[in-house]
Amino acid sequence: VTVDRRDRIWVRFSADPDAGVIVHDGDGWTRNPTFPAGSLDLETLEQEAEFTCLSTDESGSIWFGGGDGTVRWVDSGGNLRRLNEHDPPFTESEISALLRDSGGELWLGTWGDGVFRVDGETIQHLSTRGGLINAAVQAILEDRSGRVWIATEGGVTVYHPLDIEPPRVEMVGVIADRRYSGVGALSLVHADQVIAFEFQGGSFSAGLDQIR
Repeated sequence: VTVDRRDRIWVRFSADPDAGVIVHDGDGWTRNPTFPAGSLDLETLEQEAEFTCLSTDESGSIWFGGGDGTVRWVDSGGNLRRLNEHDPPFTESEISALLRDSGGELWLGTWGDGVFRVDGETIQHLSTRGGLINAAVQAILEDRSGRVWIATEGGVTVYHPLDIEPPRVEMVGVIADRRYSGVGALSLVHADQVIAFEFQGGSFSAGLDQIR
């Protein structure tokens, strides 16, 4: 069940795939509503992707997770689009939960492959090795503090975002004909045409302190 910004209630019956989606607009229920011209209707989408969950976001888009790992959405203009359409899906597992958080990041819960967090540029995979209590995800919700609650077959995991700047990466040395260090600008001519750069910085991956 999800509610869009027009206060319409969207219901997907997971126990009965043939039931499709029904929408309540305040006056009554509509089964598998058709979007504006140029996009597929939900019944056709169901036949193509066998979608298993749905969600809405603040922009008015409706998101659909597929049993084959694909994610599609209908934007506020009624156009049907597919996430990562030129590449294979992130996972072959069923998409079991969807969330577009307040920061615009997309959270994809799967049935057996954990959670994928997509920000438009990078993809982060949260698994049991990284602190997720169970890889079979049932639901994903965000609270007012920005914490993301992930309900799984084995319990609930809470993701705590850290409101800090990424660690700085510092160049500490350049190796060409010899090692240069502590240089702000450097002009090199090297016969071997191989130059190595030494740098140091923190890890950009999520640590266990973010997952509890």
